[in-house]
Amino acid sequence: MCNLKVTDGDTQKEYQMDAPDGEKMFILPSELSHGNIYLSVDEKESIPENCSIYAVYTNPSDETVCRVKLKEGFFTFLKNTSVKYSYKAIRSVKLEVRQNGSMIQAAQIPISYKTHLRELTVKNSWGHESECDLKDTLDDQQFEISVPQNTEYIDIGGWASGWGYLSENPDLISIEGVKLTNTGMGTLRFTPDWKQYSEYKVYITLPENDEKYIFEATKYTLIITPGDIDYTPILSYQGQEPGRYGFMQDEESDPFIIQPEVLREDEGRLSYQWYQGNTSDQMEEIEGAVASSYQVPTDTPHYYNYYKCIVSYEIDGKTYSAESGLYRVRVYPLTLEAPQITKQPADITGVKGVPLQDKLSVEISDIKQSDVKARYQWYKNTENDTTNGTLIPGATESSYEPDIKEAGKTYYYCRIRYQLDARTQKKDKTINSAFVYSDTACVTVTEAPLPWEGNGTESSPYLLKTASDVEALRDKVNTEGFSFENTYFQLTEDITLPTEWKPIGVTRDGKKDLQNGANLNVFSGIFDGNNHTVIVPEGGLPLFGYVRNTRIRNLNIYGKKIAGYGLVNNFEGVGLSGTAVEIDNVTLKSGSSTLKSGLLGANKTMSLMLDVLQLLRQWYGTVPSRRGLSSDMTKM
Repeated sequence: MCNLKVTDGDTQKEYQMDAPDGEKMFILPSELSHGNIYLSVDEKESIPENCSIYAVYTNPSDETVCRVKLKEGFFTFLKNTSVKYSYKAIRSVKLEVRQNGSMIQAAQIPISYKTHLRELTVKNSWGHESECDLKDTLDDQQFEISVPQNTEYIDIGGWASGWGYLSENPDLISIEGVKLTNTGMGTLRFTPDWKQYSEYKVYITLPENDEKYIFEATKYTLIITPGDIDYTPILSYQGQEPGRYGFMQDEESDPFIIQPEVLREDEGRLSYQWYQGNTSDQMEEIEGAVASSYQVPTDTPHYYNYYKCIVSYEIDGKTYSAESGLYRVRVYPLTLEAPQITKQPADITGVKGVPLQDKLSVEISDIKQSDVKARYQWYKNTENDTTNGTLIPGATESSYEPDIKEAGKTYYYCRIRYQLDARTQKKDKTINSAFVYSDTACVTVTEAPLPWEGNGTESSPYLLKTASDVEALRDKVNTEGFSFENTYFQLTEDITLPTEWKPIGVTRDGKKDLQNGANLNVFSGIFDGNNHTVIVPEGGLPLFGYVRNTRIRNLNIYGKKIAGYGLVNNFEGVGLSGTAVEIDNVTLKSGSSTLKSGLLGANKTMSLMLDVLQLLRQWYGTVPSRRGLSSDMTKM
């Protein structure tokens, strides 16, 4: 006897076969074609002693042959029996009996796949579902179903592995004399005509399909006949239909009104019961709310509550009920509770010229409702208090990075409040809480001792007298993070850069990803060459690496063989707003050569004077001065 087991998640099915003969087959549901397959064999007396039984099959992924030894009385897992993201699966298993390496018996067991309906629904126009008694089997099935004779339409839905929803495959279903329409809600609809037809036969065929690995059709027949009249009320709504509504606290809400329509209205009795709940699946009766209308109370603010009405109609000793759609109602408060600050901004210290490494930040307790927003505004003040501060434009997040230009102390604080945009039936409104203010945080910036003569102003620039002074500038920028924004430097002598020179301005982690400027230590000062020359050793790199909002002027550059651009080596791709560099009266002297042509690795507004322009003036007279020279001109 051969036993086959298939598991897929929580689903498990077992099949048995006596004496495989090559014609008997295992027929598996197609939804299990990608499950885990196990095989076991109960050995018979006809099998000689000292023999082993193997399961042999073809891996459908690559057509390789798999051979697995089976253990008597135990299921053995067969791996590689299907192909992921494909319908492909094994088509057969061959059992081989081997003795001393030689095959002495063999039997082929075909495997076929067949799909079947996993779901089947028949609903009338009231949304009531008829019992189909669909069985979990691969056999053909027939159902007899009765629907109310006064139903306006009939909706048929179903789902089958390999095909999906019947509504997406209308060719699988046919009804004589009927045109099916897709409801867009997973069902196919038709309108019955009981005067012309005493019954409707619905044929559902799940056909063979080699591509889907479905090798046998499955057929279903539904016989639908008219039954008793359904007196379930048909509901309509006066004014406010089910949906989402908002009211302000203590505002008079518009009533929800149900208008039922019933047959034999004068002979039966209508009744109403309204329900309320925080969720749609847990609702309780509202005491005393037994009229056709209901007015939601607005005395207490709350998030969305659900309301519905069940309308009942008693006639001929039976009760028929219909449920209204859901009303979602929110009552907005007149004001919001103020935020609770859980973490105050901390003091920060820094050095003038070096970007602060920390941010000011404030934290508040969690907001319970997703549409309530916290609004932040940072202020600065020369005094240690939270009044009369100066609003900082754009500083509207929970954190702020001060932009400090000068040494001294500045106090910062944040004003916070909650805000909610109320969407009501009468008028939208913005609801605010009271303002709360953080504690002040002091940002202290001190002057750093710098190694150069001068004070960095235009009238008294820092003087760079030696190569060591230039190296000190480089180290301040590259290592310590000084940007020297709006700080003036001036050469007093010709300078020869040292061998193994590293340019001024680097990425902080040494990698090429600039991270939109966050990964840069750049030079942002004003560099005046004072008509002196910077000499780059043969094979050395240029003076600057990365710059931002920099002015470079009155400078000569000479290098027999500069391993990069002439002046700024990594300008292209900085990707920052503003002017990266302004160049005026910078000369790449005759006899110089660069690995990459020009002074810069990109195009920006600049004014250049090159030795070649001087030569042109000597040959042709006056050459007009140009600003904004293209990189092609710098490559002359």
